[in-house]
Amino acid sequence: MLKKVQQIFRIIVLCIVFFTTTVVGTFGVLWVKGKNEFVKELNDIGILKTEDIVKEKEDVINEENYILYQGERYKFNDQIISILCIGVDKERFSEGQTVIGQAGQADTLILLVLDRKTKQITFINISRDSMTDIEIYNVKNEYVDTRQGQICLSYAYGDGREESCIRTVNAVSRLLFGIPIHGYIAINLSAVEEMNDLVGGVELEILEDIPNTDLYQGQTVNLTGEQARAYVKWRNYKGEDAGPEANEYRMKRQRQYMESFLKKVIERGKENPFFLLEVFEQVSENIVTNINGAKLSYLAPLAISCNIDQFKMIKVPGKITEENNYACYYVDDRALYELLLKVFYEKNNRILNRNTRAMLQ
Repeated sequence: MLKKVQQIFRIIVLCIVFFTTTVVGTFGVLWVKGKNEFVKELNDIGILKTEDIVKEKEDVINEENYILYQGERYKFNDQIISILCIGVDKERFSEGQTVIGQAGQADTLILLVLDRKTKQITFINISRDSMTDIEIYNVKNEYVDTRQGQICLSYAYGDGREESCIRTVNAVSRLLFGIPIHGYIAINLSAVEEMNDLVGGVELEILEDIPNTDLYQGQTVNLTGEQARAYVKWRNYKGEDAGPEANEYRMKRQRQYMESFLKKVIERGKENPFFLLEVFEQVSENIVTNINGAKLSYLAPLAISCNIDQFKMIKVPGKITEENNYACYYVDDRALYELLLKVFYEKNNRILNRNTRAMLQ
């Protein structure tokens, strides 16, 4: 009897070892594949386009993979991965053909910047009302022109899925002086509820009263999925208190929620290394992304290893105005350029090209 029990136990142990080895081995293969794919894309060096901010010839100089700005030399940080997070104002993503202009809007735009070396995560929050050049297409999906408009509309001129995401990425990269964006994740309103509940709720202090809910300023609440959806969606665009700043208040709530949510994900990920992959799998119907399983397998451990107490939340600098009853956010190009140098570049003053030295003299 004892021998039989021992045999059964050995079989169970062997099965566990086999299963674990297979899973870990498969994950390892995906991790390596994802890393190689990202490294290949990271060879795309970001040289900021300077035409919009150059006042004098000597002010900004691009030299090969470097930028000389106000006497300081900067080298692009090739350890950085940037992912554009797009929040779409739709319950569900389009399944069939979508009429151009009716695909929804990119209500939330947050560029997640992860430094693989320092394990620093920086969020760059871009106002949906930012005025920039967006690509215009007709109902036949034929390119018409590039015109200035609210950046949120770049998503509308697409198919409501991958095409819309690509056009939004292009608009954001254009706004950020051509900085490379390595991937995108678009989520709809249903995904907010699902993801919130999958992490066990998100705890935060309510920044302002949210109508038609039991969320009041000053409360500390562990948000349910339904509450989370209302908290990040609501914008006061009607009534006496409405104005062009309404989205600014919402963006503040969205930044707060995003940071608290990601901290919760990292905490859960440290308990279960496959947690992020499981979340993506369960909400896959409400996510559109170009990040495949291999890349996600590489990103997940990286994110989990980050210090959750060192997140940086940055808003693209600018000023909000109202034109023809629409909010228009005009970016401060000079301040934005300097912000991008701090996030994406490293100072490197060791060697200056002979021609560069001559230009500075």
